[in-house]
Amino acid sequence: QALPAGELRVSPDQRILLLATERTSTMQEELDQAVQLGFHVISSASAGYDEIAYLLQRREEPLPHGPYHLLATRRLSTMEKELNQTAAQGYRLHPQSVLYNDCELVLLMEPLAREDARYQYRVLGTERTSTLQRELEEAYAQGFHLVDLVSADDNIAVLERETRP
Repeated sequence: QALPAGELRVSPDQRILLLATERTSTMQEELDQAVQLGFHVISSASAGYDEIAYLLQRREEPLPHGPYHLLATRRLSTMEKELNQTAAQGYRLHPQSVLYNDCELVLLMEPLAREDARYQYRVLGTERTSTLQRELEEAYAQGFHLVDLVSADDNIAVLERETRP
């Protein structure tokens, strides 16, 4: 069962933690608490139209550079800008963490494991698969590769490429 907002209570021997909420601000708070308790995200899902969920597992070592950073916005251009700003601060998009929740695109960024790596992101979205096909081919030609794909009102693709710090 998902935990309510507020202080997370987990037993010392608990290995798995399920977080689910409608509000991204609540999820950010709960993720921060879970990291402090030694958990890391292993899976994510849209739980219905208006709820996001993350399944976490206790890890042996804490995250190297800090907590997760949750991004949420309705505009794809804003998401691309925020993704790249967060990436410049030493974060990378968590694989398979792109969610669509109540007309909002929600992405989870995690601290980089390597300090010598940096990433650049592109967010593509269109109703037409033929347009997305063309845009994906152009992005791949520029060195990007697909991180995640989600269908909502549009087909949304999030791509990344490694850059020099």
